Amino acid sequence: PASTLHLYKAATAASGLPLEMLRLQSTDEGVDVELGQGPAITFYVAETSGEDHGGTIAVVKEVASDADSAAAMVFHTAVDDTTPAERMRIGSTGNVGIGVTDPDSSLEIFDTSTQLKLSYDATNYSTFGVGATGGLTITTVDPDAAEADLTLDADGKIVVEANAGDEVVFNEGGADVDFRVETADESHLIFAEGSTNRVSIGDNTGSPGATLEVKNHASAGAYGVPLVQLNSNDTDQQ
Repeated sequence: PASTLHLYKAATAASGLPLEMLRLQSTDEGVDVELGQGPAITFYVAETSGEDHGGTIAVVKEVASDADSAAAMVFHTAVDDTTPAERMRIGSTGNVGIGVTDPDSSLEIFDTSTQLKLSYDATNYSTFGVGATGGLTITTVDPDAAEADLTLDADGKIVVEANAGDEVVFNEGGADVDFRVETADESHLIFAEGSTNRVSIGDNTGSPGATLEVKNHASAGAYGVPLVQLNSNDTDQQ
């Protein structure tokens, strides 16, 4: 044997299925099998003068019914001097949950702080977090520990927070694309045409007729107002 327990079985080409090497089995012999019961492997780690329960891998029942064998694989770990708690589960349909026991999508991560971190290295990374109101905040961090946030609120509001002295850039790749802002009754309130580098303000659904075109329209709030008004709030200027 190469270790304390060494399992060996010759490979076979008869099937593409996994080769069973070890079976853990629990059988209903007339008792009511509860939700969460199933065979498990427990792990103990060395601690001063002994050992402590460090984790468990188990396959457990998902439904509290003796007639339903739907099962999930669960993973428990423990911090120092605590009972192992479930950290991750793979449900019977293949959904994966981290921090949640009933994942309802291919991957669901639950936490009240950052739920996901993607790292290039220790100092270049981005984090993703969903807040109490459902908004998603994406935070980027560079070696200077400078953070910039993009927040997508549940009601559709988008908040961009760049660092002081930096820029907020749209279409940095310089592709030939248009930019349009729509309101309740104007489809092109602000329109920048990428192919001509022209901008229109107002109701202009076609190509702007000048580098800057301002056009009034008989829509809500547009009656009896000037096309352009310049005001100064500087009280030092007379």
